Amino acid sequence: MGKGHKMSESPVKKKARKEIAEAREYEKGKLKPLEKRLSAMISSETDAITLSLTHDELEQIKVALRHYACTIRLGARRREFALDCGSEDGNLNSHCEKHILDGCIGLLCDAGEQFREYLDFVGFEPSSDEEKLHINFSLSHIVNRLFLWHTFHSGGTSTSAKCRELGADPYDEIDICEENENDDG
Repeated sequence: MGKGHKMSESPVKKKARKEIAEAREYEKGKLKPLEKRLSAMISSETDAITLSLTHDELEQIKVALRHYACTIRLGARRREFALDCGSEDGNLNSHCEKHILDGCIGLLCDAGEQFREYLDFVGFEPSSDEEKLHINFSLSHIVNRLFLWHTFHSGGTSTSAKCRELGADPYDEIDICEENENDDG
């Protein structure tokens, strides 16, 4: 491609970019001037009296506008990032929580299998079945770490409820180093 030649975008992507530009223009063209006007009104008591608003009420309106402007700005950035990552409409979709839990369990089991392979590679052989490597994770611990970690709902009752919501038995455990039936060793 020649210098300055831009690959044509789909109509959906063009629409998303237009919506992003409109959101930014709204934030800069409407909300910023309104916030400046409110700042001026706050410094001038006469305008506040004619509007029958107190100084604190004007400050609250200003903070709300600033928050709304920030929300618009962040939403535009998020959508633009999604477009740059290849999204057609400016939204990045993710899996549902059940699929995330299943994927995490699969990753843990893959890690356990690779660890067993490493032990075989270095020549570790347990002398009996009792010495076989077992690394157990409770499903409630996995669910807690994935979905409730550092939240106000990270206790045992909430974790059990979240497990049930995901269709997992909170008292079940998985042994990530357990050998599959189709393994040779």
